[in-house]
Amino acid sequence: MKKRYFFIHFIILFFIITLIILSSSNIFSQDTINSIVNLMKNRYANISDYQGNIILQVTDKGTLQEGQIYYKYPGKFKIEINSPEKKVYVCDGKTLYIYYPSLAVVATQNLKKGQVNIQYGQSKETLGYIFDAYTFSFTEGKSLTTFNNFKVYKLKGWAKRVEVGFKSLELYVDETGFIVYQAAVNLEGKLIKYYFTSYKVNQDLSDLLFNFTIPDNVQVIENIFE
Repeated sequence: MKKRYFFIHFIILFFIITLIILSSSNIFSQDTINSIVNLMKNRYANISDYQGNIILQVTDKGTLQEGQIYYKYPGKFKIEINSPEKKVYVCDGKTLYIYYPSLAVVATQNLKKGQVNIQYGQSKETLGYIFDAYTFSFTEGKSLTTFNNFKVYKLKGWAKRVEVGFKSLELYVDETGFIVYQAAVNLEGKLIKYYFTSYKVNQDLSDLLFNFTIPDNVQVIENIFE
């Protein structure tokens, strides 16, 4: 039962770290889309780490979950959801840990040698994958619009292949090329989205931040996704 519970929540995690990434017709030239793609690729090519405050929501009426995200190249990340319920996702580059204090359970997944962890959608490791798997166009024109405290380009992509996992993917990209909003619709039609309220890049994050010590008196479920 708990394996099924964690599998369901893995879908959410997969979105965050896949993607952790149109209604309108494609009326703009492909050159314009390519310029945004190049802006993003250049931005992430120069990011060694980042951290930020995020809000996660599953379905339009789902509870807003607030927390922090940390990422360090290559393939280390930590996601802490603090409200309304504590959840922790940590990957040290070798093992993924999922900790739910309310259940007193830690799930783990060993990563295969040489594997780029779980495909992380918001990094230079897998940004190219996004644009290989989806065809993008603008949703509100090619000019910058306002989202929260960011100026953004709004893009929506449709999957080229069924096996990519999501039918559509929407991205808001700020003027520096950083993705500040992601929303995806999975094959069952469920909407999952998360967005930054603030972020910082190249903060020289310590590797120690991505270490995880399994607490005492918890149940450990190994290789949860096998």
